[in-house]
Amino acid sequence: MSNVNWSFWPVWNETMSRKDFIFNNLALSLAWFVEALVFVGVAASESSLAFLSGVVMVVGLFYTLLVTVVWLNNRLRDGGVASEGWRIMIIILSLLSGIVGCVAFIYCLIKPTEYPAELTVEDDDDCRDEGPR
Repeated sequence: MSNVNWSFWPVWNETMSRKDFIFNNLALSLAWFVEALVFVGVAASESSLAFLSGVVMVVGLFYTLLVTVVWLNNRLRDGGVASEGWRIMIIILSLLSGIVGCVAFIYCLIKPTEYPAELTVEDDDDCRDEGPR
């Protein structure tokens, strides 16, 4: 029926076609979307299952990172990057760029906006040059 290699227990350097890579990532994204909806629904009802759902999301995050690294290595190898050192360097750079992007996103969410008009105080006589007295 389907010729997609569903690789949810991936092995390092296992063959993975582009179609397998895409479909596995789409399935993982769909799973995250469904779990997020379940978490929001459980948390909104203030059920005791909210903690369990949160734990499932944290474990899922670590699983997603592990699976992503392995899938990325397999796909890079099958895509023509023969040297394992180069593949590991590309994986590390992609993870670091993702971390930097998340940190920048969180910074932009938390940091209040600075309006130049609010920074200028009109009644402040100390900032005006009054010249010699």
